[in-house]
Amino acid sequence: MFAIEIRDLVKKYKNGVCALNGLNMNVNTGNIFSLLGENGAGKSSLIQILTTFYKPSSGKVKVFGKDLSSEAAWIRTQIACVSQKISVDEHLSLMENMVFQSRLYQVEKKTAEKRIAD
Repeated sequence: MFAIEIRDLVKKYKNGVCALNGLNMNVNTGNIFSLLGENGAGKSSLIQILTTFYKPSSGKVKVFGKDLSSEAAWIRTQIACVSQKISVDEHLSLMENMVFQSRLYQVEKKTAEKRIAD
């Protein structure tokens, strides 16, 4: 099983920009991978799709064998995404940001507290 399996992925925005046009790729379970490319190549769009923030225009995406379009809630429980920005809200402490993120993803309070402590 692949950690990530992408087939014919397309992301077109309402303004007509096509960020991804037929992307195919696999990432083996246990592997670490990087996305490299020029500005506008679709890296951020792909990450937004993989983290379930954006929906693809077409194509198939599986994460840990689960279909992204029908099992997004489960996928969100299995992944973590760290923003390029230091904070969700610059007025919040690191601890407050982690609590905010755990609530955003509906992580049970005791589970969130353990993960934050770790």
